Amino acid sequence: IINAFDGAMVILGVVLGAFVAGARDPSMIVSAGLGGMLAMGISGFAGVYISERAERIKRLKDLEKAMLADLGNSVIGDATRFAPVALAVIDGIAPAIPAFVAILPFILCLRGAMLIEQAYALSILLTLVLLFLLGALLGRLSGENVFIYGFVTTFVGLATAALILGLGGN
Repeated sequence: IINAFDGAMVILGVVLGAFVAGARDPSMIVSAGLGGMLAMGISGFAGVYISERAERIKRLKDLEKAMLADLGNSVIGDATRFAPVALAVIDGIAPAIPAFVAILPFILCLRGAMLIEQAYALSILLTLVLLFLLGALLGRLSGENVFIYGFVTTFVGLATAALILGLGGN
């Protein structure tokens, strides 16, 4: 959820930054969005893999030391090797989904399905909906109010948008 939130927020920043700069070419926004999406995916994958692997190897070594046994070929050893990869894949993909949704209107714009103004509006709307849904999911997971969590994450997106637009002089 954290990386999906990051993906949505970064692409919201890319889209609003392009808007403030007066970008009218959807291919520039798609390229910047895909570049950001790729960078977030690689960062998520690499960061999680490196840190999870280090933590799990440390725990395995501590357990081996306490048990006076080599657990490398055990189920625990297998899990130590598998878990960092699985978690890294999930964290690498997580920002790509909302990022792709946010740049989809610009892809449609490139295909002539909508005007650039419509693409901007739809991208921002889709991103805010995604932020609400991510917050609602957090609310559900925590057993707390789904709408409050959804509104909080949406507010973060709106506040970010206001800052970007304010800095851009629009």
